[in-house]
Amino acid sequence: MVVPATSLSAPIRGVELALRHPRRINVTLPASLYWELMRLSLEQGRSLSNLAAYWIELSLKDR
Repeated sequence: MVVPATSLSAPIRGVELALRHPRRINVTLPASLYWELMRLSLEQGRSLSNLAAYWIELSLKDR
């Protein structure tokens, strides 16, 4: 159940709003994996970060 932000106290509302925005992470990859991901992203017409985010999301849904 999602509680509307207007019914939350100020500190909780701030956390809720912060969680809505995408977050960035840095990942160090072996060069061979980087180039394979780059090749696949170009084949699919998407950015490398979008492809990586999609795969991470899929792997978490399978848990």
